[in-house]
Amino acid sequence: MAEKKVAKTKKVSIPKTEKKPALKTAEAKPALKKAPAKKTNGANGSAKFGADVCGDIRKALSLEWLEANGLGGYSSGTVAGANTRRYHGLLVASLKPPVSRFVLLSSLQEWVETPEGRAELSCNVFSPDVVHPQGHLLIESFAPRPFPTWIYRVADQYLRKTIMTQRGANAVWAKYRWLDGKMKPAKAAPAGFRLKARPIMAFRGHHQLTKSNFACDMSVSDAGGGALRISPYYGLPALTMNAGGGSFEPRPDWHYNFAYPAEKERGLDFAEDLFTPGEFGAPEGAAEWTLMFAVEGQEPDVSEGTGEAFEREAAAETARRAALLEKVPTKNESTRRLALAADTFIVRRPPGWTILAGYHWFTDWGRDTMISLPGLAIATGRLDIAREILTTYARHVSGGLIPNTFPDEGGKPAYNTVDAPLWFIIAADAYAAASRDLSALAELWHPLESIVENYTRGTMNRIYMDRDGLISAAANTLN
Repeated sequence: MAEKKVAKTKKVSIPKTEKKPALKTAEAKPALKKAPAKKTNGANGSAKFGADVCGDIRKALSLEWLEANGLGGYSSGTVAGANTRRYHGLLVASLKPPVSRFVLLSSLQEWVETPEGRAELSCNVFSPDVVHPQGHLLIESFAPRPFPTWIYRVADQYLRKTIMTQRGANAVWAKYRWLDGKMKPAKAAPAGFRLKARPIMAFRGHHQLTKSNFACDMSVSDAGGGALRISPYYGLPALTMNAGGGSFEPRPDWHYNFAYPAEKERGLDFAEDLFTPGEFGAPEGAAEWTLMFAVEGQEPDVSEGTGEAFEREAAAETARRAALLEKVPTKNESTRRLALAADTFIVRRPPGWTILAGYHWFTDWGRDTMISLPGLAIATGRLDIAREILTTYARHVSGGLIPNTFPDEGGKPAYNTVDAPLWFIIAADAYAAASRDLSALAELWHPLESIVENYTRGTMNRIYMDRDGLISAAANTLN
């Protein structure tokens, strides 16, 4: 494939900080018009950021968003639209929930063809520290709730983009809607305007980076029902793409030297090559356009159309979140936001539930799970989840220890923590006090007894209770 070259650049000074060198930006296109600065206090807790933040490349790259799918997978990126971590991506799938995570769809490179020329909506960082294109300059506002939503100003027209992760499936939606001057849904796209999007793909483990290669199969086939299918590598699942009645033009190619500043700061490899199978185009004159990408076999039902299916799934997810808030014993807005944030960390580990230690790369750590369970599940009124998590770990008790980690690729869990079993006892006590669930206590009783007995007489990793009643352990092998 012919190499795609990054546009020639000119150095544009961006305010330096003590830690970060100034980025260089590619020369702006004539069709780009920077939205007027609109002051917001998003950095102070507001749920909305204006052009003053979104148009500032430093600020916009530093603000990250994340939408989880309840399986360990997620969509995540920055307000600017550029990925700054190897872990960022629109579809990061968990193939063995909640582990075995793969970045399948890295981003969508979007632009609008207008009578004035091509207006780029996307933003990337290329090595060495080149920002291109500069779609962040067109962002009028960004709001993370209820779903990450951008409003772009393109030649005095407004376009809204919403990203939604499908709950309980490795799938993601991207919905675009033209708005009128009053920010109400327009009846049609502006005359002469057409939106296009190029899927940029990685198909790699989320800890790795990829380079251009001849093994990648960028061919696309018909998947039926208006969808397309791509299966780039043997051993990885195929991806289904549905453009909602739009067009697709095959243009397979590699794009080179995407750079991830956050990885560079961590002292890790930070540049990779990504590929695209081609480009999608919105239906001519359409006021809205919805794209859907899913791991083959996990596609949401789009028989009524992708736009209608998006609205159905968005309503279902909004209702699910509202039901979660009904269990929160307060109307305090900050607390309710925390309750919704807590939901992000509660994920499936079939047949039950578990808690991720963090995003983007942590899995479920026994110690972190037990420390956080009273706050994430009990205080939020999700006692059923708390019980399932406790009983899941109870089934894995061995020698009085609970797993500290479950390997990404499956296999035996690691029992290398000295205090996680003690936190397990505290979490079980908190659950018992909140629920008065005697049947759960009966199920947990033997594992709890096993912890006490093994700590008293001594167990693996030289964990034992000393004569003074304190716990001793081989510190060099434990967390």
